[in-house]
Amino acid sequence: MSPTCCVPPPSLPDSSRVAWSVWPTGECGRVEQLRHRGYVPETADDDRGISPAIAAYAISRYSRPGALVVDPGCGAGTVLVEALHAGRHAVGVTASSRWWRVARANVSVAKRAGAWSDGTVVDPGVDSAGMVRQVGLTRRTDLILTTVRLPSLLGGSSLEPDLVGMARAWTSMLRPGGYAVVVLRPHRVQDGTFVDVAAALSAAAHGNGLVVTDRCVALTAKLRRDRVVPRASIVERETADRMRAAGIPIALVAHRTVLVMRALDLSEMAAAQGVACPEARPSWDECAYG
Repeated sequence: MSPTCCVPPPSLPDSSRVAWSVWPTGECGRVEQLRHRGYVPETADDDRGISPAIAAYAISRYSRPGALVVDPGCGAGTVLVEALHAGRHAVGVTASSRWWRVARANVSVAKRAGAWSDGTVVDPGVDSAGMVRQVGLTRRTDLILTTVRLPSLLGGSSLEPDLVGMARAWTSMLRPGGYAVVVLRPHRVQDGTFVDVAAALSAAAHGNGLVVTDRCVALTAKLRRDRVVPRASIVERETADRMRAAGIPIALVAHRTVLVMRALDLSEMAAAQGVACPEARPSWDECAYG
């Protein structure tokens, strides 16, 4: 396999962007992507993180050079690194001391490789809202790119309170018209029942200042002519066979679901509130360098 398959797509101007609903991001496996892009070895342990190829595709599609990209659950920091390589500023948030160290190490590697933009990893502490204000993220973030890391996904409890809280936090950070792009793994409870996290998140976003604009598929499988070739371990294949034998129709995982949401712009906010159009806050670049 050619190593160029792991190179993310270049950033394209708006006029030449094509909005595909299926993203060709699975030609290289995740571990190969991490190795090719120079991540520290511990990054591979963050199996709930966003792959470099998916992160690079989303950043190229939904932001411009110089924009501020934030991952509120950054884990090992793949979103931050791909943002830096693409000429965006990046802020990652994690309460895990382990992932804080790994993400910082990855940011340092990217900087040594020539990334010129700002990259920061912060611990939210007990006051997440205060952290957002202190770091200067309020209404200044161009793109939130993240995944859902919730204990409720594993425990089978209601997702609504957690997802509503996340949507409100994203709205507080996004500039008017900014995007929140969430990459979702398929989730099933112990009996094999599929949990539609994207639908639950769409409902949470709707009442909290976000408009769902796209629902896309980011491939983790290879494309071979007209075939999709999933990357699955022996355990995953055996599990799928066992569940099919039990009458539960289950397929091998070949993609991630990507939910794209947009914050209301100034005119939409004014129309919704019946007031005059408010002034925009300065951009991240203006605050940092102006």
